[in-house]
Amino acid sequence: MVADAAGGAAGDAAPFYAKRLLRRVADGGSKLRMTFAVACLEALSLAVGGKRVAAELSRLVADPPDESVAKLGHDGVELLVRTQLLSLPELDAGLAKALVTGRAQPARASWAAAAAATARRRRR
Repeated sequence: MVADAAGGAAGDAAPFYAKRLLRRVADGGSKLRMTFAVACLEALSLAVGGKRVAAELSRLVADPPDESVAKLGHDGVELLVRTQLLSLPELDAGLAKALVTGRAQPARASWAAAAAATARRRRR
């Protein structure tokens, strides 16, 4: 019973922490800092169920809520895809929706798609 309550509380907090950790990845800095933030995202994903965290991260990357997440670079997207923290179908759908509604810049969508494609090729 306690585990269920803790899991529910962790599940409710997951999007908040996922966004904060994604900002750390977007800030760049040293490779160690980015790798640590991604490792924390992986731990969060394992704790609350990977699909929920992957869906939230994909939504944030496709349609960033603020400038701190918007500056996520090609390397950051590739790292998230390689570690399977981004849901590629949801990322593709989110990028397409953002382009259709005019919320995303075409350049941003193209490099995000390129990073996802690069990571797909490397996983094979």
